[in-house]
Amino acid sequence: MTVVEPTMSHKPTKKSVDPWWGSFSLDVDRAGRWRVGPTTIWIERHEYEWRITRWHEGDPLDENTRIDVPASMVKSEIPTKDSGIVVTSERYSYEETTPDLEVTPVLADRPIIIRPEEALYVPSGETVTMFVSTPLWVRVEAGEDRDLLTEIPSYRPSDSWFGPNTREGELCYATSTLARLSLRDVPLRLHRAVTPVVVRNPLGEVLSVERIRVPVGYLSLYRGANGFLWTEAIEFDRVENEELASLSVGRGAPRQAKDAKRIVGPRQTHDRSALVRTFSSIIHRIIDV
Repeated sequence: MTVVEPTMSHKPTKKSVDPWWGSFSLDVDRAGRWRVGPTTIWIERHEYEWRITRWHEGDPLDENTRIDVPASMVKSEIPTKDSGIVVTSERYSYEETTPDLEVTPVLADRPIIIRPEEALYVPSGETVTMFVSTPLWVRVEAGEDRDLLTEIPSYRPSDSWFGPNTREGELCYATSTLARLSLRDVPLRLHRAVTPVVVRNPLGEVLSVERIRVPVGYLSLYRGANGFLWTEAIEFDRVENEELASLSVGRGAPRQAKDAKRIVGPRQTHDRSALVRTFSSIIHRIIDV
């Protein structure tokens, strides 16, 4: 299943919003409840274990976020098997647990292939900036040393293979987007991060932008002054032929994110520029799995 952003125009709000992440403290046999978009997460602390129960339901673009810490876990809130909703429960055992709990938004654990819902063409000599959003993962850490327990997608996009064949390439996620060109039309949601994607076409032929691989593992996550989340801008420059593009990652938060502060750094280090296959023939060989 892929996500297509709704067509309605929505101006970014000027009102600041409260984060759903941060440092928390739970007493023994108490729980916390997080609603992050379409995902609900219950985190319980017991004397010798942490228990995490989660499920996904509803609209993948649900803007709802809510925290209840501490909260009484009511078993009737957990969907039943008859509902068709998959509920996952995990236990993490310790000699003794401590109250410390850290919940952090992070970007996806694979690159994400962005597919404009409609074909987008960049004429010769033109530059276009698209604003695309990608779902966030919820990182859960416990204890004074912040032991990583798990990472949970607020919404998990479909799997897709990016490469010239089944032997060369990498497993990615794929999602559809309207590839909005005006920031005024970008819906800002607390379980998604916005990435400005700049495409330059200095060559003599029109460039068709059908799919772009966004290397989110190289990007940091920033919180703007209004509370919403951004990554650095990424830039693609078409070179030589339409199969190759020069990729560069911006330094710091994009200019559109006013007074932004970094929340978390990138998962991977990278060269500041590299040749990557992103346009033309290779995009027609993407295999959905």
